[in-house]
Amino acid sequence: MNTRLLLLETSGEVCSVCISYGNAVVSLQESTESFSHASEVTILIEKALKSANLEMKDLDAVVVSDGPGSYTGLRVGLSVAKGLCFGLDIPLIAVNSLDALAHFAQASHPDALYFPMIDARRMEVYMRGFDADMQAIFPIGAVILSENTFDEWLPYGKKIVLCGSGVEKSKTLYSGEHFVFMDTIFSSKHLVGLGLRAFQQKEFVDLAGHTPFYLKPPNITQAKKK
Repeated sequence: MNTRLLLLETSGEVCSVCISYGNAVVSLQESTESFSHASEVTILIEKALKSANLEMKDLDAVVVSDGPGSYTGLRVGLSVAKGLCFGLDIPLIAVNSLDALAHFAQASHPDALYFPMIDARRMEVYMRGFDADMQAIFPIGAVILSENTFDEWLPYGKKIVLCGSGVEKSKTLYSGEHFVFMDTIFSSKHLVGLGLRAFQQKEFVDLAGHTPFYLKPPNITQAKKK
């Protein structure tokens, strides 16, 4: 029997919900209302289930994007996912957003180097690097992009695939045959492959104790005293 997963992506500007049946996405619902996740995610879940002709009780697990990304968005997604898992008594799976983007890029550009990046502030991105075998070659972290950021990997002689919401700012710095730019809007459908693998390997997170991978503390600006 194919596994039925509910997948939630709330780490970026788009709120995205999908239902997968095995490796196939059978229903996808998204809202482009910028950062309206708290009011949209439950509505999108209802629409996705209805479109897939499923009920909550039919789900085998919930998969949520684990960050890095928007502090508020990540909290919203995880809170909803935990509530569903508690109520349905099903496992929760958390997938790193950068890992999911890298695997998506690999499917389109095999035998390359992959640098998924999520837009942060100014010229900063949250980034990680992988080789063609999906082995880490650059640790996850907050990186300020410069003209020399990828010089270390140019001698590899492979395409350097940049993907994710941070790609737009990278286009002003890099050019040439080495670079491939994927202006990918991160979606819940990108979580399916790693989410299904985690389910099959029973890689579940603790419902009570798990927190998102924020990478950095929230950017909170306090009002100035008058």
